[in-house]
Formats: sequence, C-alpha cells, structure tokens
Amino acid sequence: IASLVAKPLQLALAKKQAELDVANKKLKIATDSCNAAQALVADLQAQLDKAEAKKQELETDQKLCMDKMDEATKLIESLGGEKKRWNESRIKFADDKRKLLGDIALACAFVSYCGPFNFAYRQKLMSKDFYDQCIALGIPVNKDVDVTQLLVDEATIAIWNSQSLPKDQLSVQNGILVVEASPKRDPKTNEPTDPLLVRFPLLIDPQGQALNWLKNREADHFPYQGTTTLGHRKLSEIAKYCIENGKTLLVEGIVDGVIPL
Repeated sequence: IASLVAKPLQLALAKKQAELDVANKKLKIATDSCNAAQALVADLQAQLDKAEAKKQELETDQKLCMDKMDEATKLIESLGGEKKRWNESRIKFADDKRKLLGDIALACAFVSYCGPFNFAYRQKLMSKDFYDQCIALGIPVNKDVDVTQLLVDEATIAIWNSQSLPKDQLSVQNGILVVEASPKRDPKTNEPTDPLLVRFPLLIDPQGQALNWLKNREADHFPYQGTTTLGHRKLSEIAKYCIENGKTLLVEGIVDGVIPL
C-alpha cells in the first residue's frame, strides 16, 4: 500500500524536478543574457559619456574660436580706417629715404657752420641758404629739416635736461653742437675713437647754463683738478694730462681770447 502511495508521488516529484531543472537552465540563460545586456549598456554608456565630453570640448573650442574671430573681425574693421594713413606714411617714408642724403648734408652743415649764430639766423641758413644750395646742386632734400630730430633722440634730450640743460630748442641745438664737436668715445675703453677729428667748442655762456650742464654731463671725464681757467699756473700740465688720458678739459672764464699754449 505504501509503495502504491509513494510511487505516484515520486513520479510527480521527478517530473517537477525535471521542470525545475529546465526552468533553472532557462533562468541561467536569461541571467547570462541580462548580464551581457547590462555589460553592453555600461559600455555604450561609457562611449556616450566619452562622446558627450568630446562634444563639450568641441563646443568650448568652437566658442573660443568664434570669440577670436569676432575680435579679429573687430580689429580688422578698426584697422581698415588706418589704411589711408599707412599708405600716406609709406609714401612719405619713401620720399624721406630718397631725400636722406640731402637731409644729412644739411645736418652736417648745421654742425659745421651754425654754431656761432643765434636761433633765427640758424633757421634762415638751414631753410633758405643751405636748402637753396642743395636744390641748385640737384641734391634731393626736405624743405624744413628738423636737425634736432635728425641728430638726437628724445631719450638723450631727457638725459640732458636731467643734467640741467634748458628745454628750449636753442639750448638743445647748442647741446647737439657741443656733443658733435666732442670726441666720440669707445663705450668699453671710454677713449676717443678718432682724436684727430676732434673740435673744441668755445661757449658764450653769460648765464652759466651751459657750464652747469657740462659739469654734470662730463663729471666722470674731468681730471682730478676738475675745471680750470686760463690763469691757472698748471694749465699746460692739466691740458697735457687730459690729452694723454682722454679726459675732458673745461676752461672757464675766457673773456677776450684764448692764449695758445
């Protein structure tokens, strides 16, 4: 009786066990498929995140590029108005280059001949006499040559002003005449580069402005005695020392003339 009762139950159990095994296999297959799908989703999400980051980078680069293009466009538009001025400057530079020889000739004439004269007569010599002579000789030259701008720069003038040279144009011209008449010094040795071409200016300086400037400017080049006078008992020795050692000789108080040594 027990066998008759248990056997159907065992058969039913075996059937259910078989169904369970089939279901477990299907569950495993579904689980594996789900895991694969999740892995694929994770990979696709990673690719999407990477693409989003690249997109953001490209958008940032695009914005920077557009900003640069806008700035460049504004710059080009603002410089467009300068085209006319640049063309005029180009033409003027070419003309100045063609006339440079004549301008330099006028500057040389100024240094060589204009020293003894006042400001008005210097202007007449430069703008009329010397200019007309250049034209007569067929030398291209500018009509109104500014020897101050041609022979010295603003930085040098500022240094001279700091050394007590007055700021008016006549004083600057006088400064140019003194410097161009003075020996050119080697920047390394401080020695005159060509002593045979040295000229020595005689300054009429009733107010002492030139004297103050020269004392400040040549302070490092004076002999140990400093400045001197024509009546100094050792004038010849001081002059010889200055010549031999490349020092600046400044003789003060000349009234009527210079006595040759």
